[in-house]
Amino acid sequence: MGSCGHNHCASRHSRDDQVIKAERITSEDFGGESRRHERITSARAKSLAGALENYLKAETKKRVRRITQEIRRNGPKSFIEVKKANGEEEEWDEERLLKIIALYGVRQILDSGREIAGSTWAIPPAVRDNYLFEKQVLVQRIPKNLEKEMRGTIGRALGTWFVEEPGLTIQQISQRLRKWLTVPSAAETPYELKPLGKRFTPEGLGARARMIARTEINQARNRGRLEAGKSIGTQYWIWIAETDGLSGDRQHEALDGQVRRTGEPFVNPVTGVALEYPGDASADDAGEIINCRCSIRPLTADQAKQFGIGD
Repeated sequence: MGSCGHNHCASRHSRDDQVIKAERITSEDFGGESRRHERITSARAKSLAGALENYLKAETKKRVRRITQEIRRNGPKSFIEVKKANGEEEEWDEERLLKIIALYGVRQILDSGREIAGSTWAIPPAVRDNYLFEKQVLVQRIPKNLEKEMRGTIGRALGTWFVEEPGLTIQQISQRLRKWLTVPSAAETPYELKPLGKRFTPEGLGARARMIARTEINQARNRGRLEAGKSIGTQYWIWIAETDGLSGDRQHEALDGQVRRTGEPFVNPVTGVALEYPGDASADDAGEIINCRCSIRPLTADQAKQFGIGD
């Protein structure tokens, strides 16, 4: 029983006790991320976000240009095609996107692995191949989702405009779509552009780029740790959650302090989702990994006993 006399408080206090134990185990005990490495990781995520933002802005301009051409050529009959994404679709530069994500991700896996296993550790070929395959799947999904979002948004906006402004010309539509890409913030969006929202404005694309970068770098960070730990015989891992209340529907606070043997998944007690590490790309629910900022750290057998794990 907790001091409040309720069972739910007892379980919360029990978990708090575990977290306190985790805090007593220093970063040196973990053999985990140093302050220097934390700075490098943060800088890498920022650089990746910048590269992704430039990519998204360039590709978005191409999409809007193509859709504008469709509308100008086909007139009103093209509106339904735009909304249903049945028009002529130009290929996104998936090869470039893969290079951007893989470049930063592989470097992060290597650096994080060396924090655990030493400066001579190298990414095993099988791990690298699996990682690159996962990223190939990712870069096929991202453009597809963006294309669908953009055409759906423009299609809905066209419907709104023609109800409110029946005399709107194709030239005026083209001007609005081009202007959409230069509005600096949602607060500065002109009334006539409101139906388009902010997802594909510079502000929206920047936010999306940062989200992708945070997710990818954190995934690579934890993957590097896990793979390096396996190579040196690490037996146990502890999940360290960001307990600042910002994990949203993931509710990863419930995983904080959870300890598992190598090869056993962590299980979110709230959602029931099993994860090998924070950001595990094999998770069935993408919501468990997007924007996840949690980490894993290695534990010795003696340290694991502090959590009631092991012999």
